[in-house]
Amino acid sequence: RSNIISSFQLSELDGYIITKLTLVYSYIGIFYVALLNEGSIPKYFSIFDKKLNPITDEKTIGTIKSSLKDIQDLNFWQVSTSKNKDKTISKETDILINENDTITDIKESENWYDYTPASIKHFIGRTNLKREIRVFIDDVRKQLTSDRIFLLDGKSGWGKSSLLAELRGSSHTLKYWKRRMHVVAVDTRSANTVNFVGLAFKKLVTSAISSGFIKKNIFSKDLRITSPYNILDDESVKELFIELRKQKKVLVLVFDQFEDKFRNEKLFDAFYQFCIDVHDAKENIVVGFSWKSEINVPFGNKASNQFNQLRDYAKCITVPEFNQNDAKQVVRQLESSIGKPIGN
Repeated sequence: RSNIISSFQLSELDGYIITKLTLVYSYIGIFYVALLNEGSIPKYFSIFDKKLNPITDEKTIGTIKSSLKDIQDLNFWQVSTSKNKDKTISKETDILINENDTITDIKESENWYDYTPASIKHFIGRTNLKREIRVFIDDVRKQLTSDRIFLLDGKSGWGKSSLLAELRGSSHTLKYWKRRMHVVAVDTRSANTVNFVGLAFKKLVTSAISSGFIKKNIFSKDLRITSPYNILDDESVKELFIELRKQKKVLVLVFDQFEDKFRNEKLFDAFYQFCIDVHDAKENIVVGFSWKSEINVPFGNKASNQFNQLRDYAKCITVPEFNQNDAKQVVRQLESSIGKPIGN
């Protein structure tokens, strides 16, 4: 009975590269679902029956879309049948095309007194925390640990974002770290869709290339994201990992203020899967995220179990409140700024 379904041979569709093909065996029939990339990330999907006829029935499309999480935030692409190949997007999902993600770096201070995360120039104290994070990342680089995730846990205003900004600054300016790690720290509050995590990973790689940390010619083809839930699957990513190991370098992607997004179940699910894949891959990549300790994920929320599992996988680093020595260093910065001592 090998003729039940036809073999799917296409690698492109209407000029778009097919990055993932799923065979759906369901109560309404057998279908192929193809994910189509625009740039480096999936943007559209198309559906074919078992004999490779394009599916246009909205009820069938809706049923399959609701059951396959890979395509729930993608636009449906109506396969061209005419010679001019007019490109048409399903009205059902047309609204999604206007909902974009902006990958924003976390801000850092221009002056020591700015109410923003402290830049490496203005960062003070937290010596043990800085060392703990760096030792962990260097252990990943040297393949001395099987862990790949770290969680920065602490109360609001206790300096989590500043620690991440300082880590990024170190990777860009300090001679030892500049050759060994490249850090991108993103503000998760700008996330809108399930593609945010894949886009952040793309930003990490393109930033590493533009800074000269890695060379673009290590790729035999452009970087591609297979799907929002399979970010590391493409051969281009595997080529990247081989080069990082060879050069003993590590890429670090950190998500600040991620607790603000646990209510977006699809986004959190994509982030959770990315972290699990990074952990399982055991390659030269580290994912970090910060979390306000006063934020609890409600029991019964899908993100609750996922967050608890991430805590089990992650190296948890707790940020304590500022101590007396930290306060003294702030005073010294003020004295240096005004050019005279304060008090006696």
